[in-house]
Amino acid sequence: MLPNGEHCGPDTTRQYGDNVLGMCSWHNDSILCWPPTLAGQVANKSCSEISELNNPCHSGRVFLHCSPGGQWILPTNYSECLVDIDIPHDRGPVPTIVAYLYFSLSVISFFFLILCLYIFCSFSSLSCPRLTVHKHLMISFIIFYFSIIVYMEPYVTFRSGQDYRQYPWLCKSILILQVYSQMAAANWLFNEGFYLHSRITVQIFNSEAPVLIFNLIGWVVPLIFVIIWAVMMETEMTHVKMPDCLVSQSPTPDSCWTGWSESPHLFYLIAAPMLVAYAINLVFLLNIVRILVSKLQADSTPNVAQVSSLKYVTSLEPKSSKLVNFPAGTERMTALAWWKGMKATVVLF
Repeated sequence: MLPNGEHCGPDTTRQYGDNVLGMCSWHNDSILCWPPTLAGQVANKSCSEISELNNPCHSGRVFLHCSPGGQWILPTNYSECLVDIDIPHDRGPVPTIVAYLYFSLSVISFFFLILCLYIFCSFSSLSCPRLTVHKHLMISFIIFYFSIIVYMEPYVTFRSGQDYRQYPWLCKSILILQVYSQMAAANWLFNEGFYLHSRITVQIFNSEAPVLIFNLIGWVVPLIFVIIWAVMMETEMTHVKMPDCLVSQSPTPDSCWTGWSESPHLFYLIAAPMLVAYAINLVFLLNIVRILVSKLQADSTPNVAQVSSLKYVTSLEPKSSKLVNFPAGTERMTALAWWKGMKATVVLF
């Protein structure tokens, strides 16, 4: 944008005066600089010359009429340049409130996870195979919330000065760490469910947790997926094929993979494996509840010897005596068994 009133073009006013006979002189409308134009003609320029639009390939035109008397007819017609502009709508305070809540809750979760990890590591009496899996899960969540705090801090504090967004390598590294820790947390949740399911059902492992296998699933597998995702993001969003109208211009590199959340690779390489892990964990949970409920129902049902002895005892009583009806198998007993099974599952997890 040109400063309003600033002279543009060669200085011809000393030789010809303000208006050359039969034509309009140089004119600055604060956006574009218009050259001398014959009276009665319409001057036009490309919208791509407007730097504020940031669209060197814009096909629209700007028009300014020169009157028969040699005077510009204002204002300039920029209607074709405004067709493709998306005017942002005010979404109100909701996004800001959500951002502050997300940031503050991440800080709280980060410090509480640090405290829990310190407790688990300080007391040797709490050491057991299942808590080893818990520790790795906490570490993955700690890394995730730390990356969230660092990533959102400039957007929440609005502080002046430099931050990680001015350094492309640092911005991308924080983003990669955030995605990796989130996927690692999902895999360690899968390890939790898999280990508990194996202990209750088929006893795949002994009392000790297979730490090596769980480390491969929890840390190495997400690393492979995230590396592939980062390489594809760097290839597609940094080395973008430029249109012909941009060949002569120097491309501006993308500092932090703008629009990374809309990339299809995020779903296929990151979100889809996480959804699969969550779905398998849900199957583990339902199967564990089913097993616990069936065991509780079996324990609450009297065996044949108990029923026979009870019948013998009641046969010695007067004829008015009746056999006691056991609640096993009734709706109330089934509901109670399901409730106890759910409580036991929550305690085990």
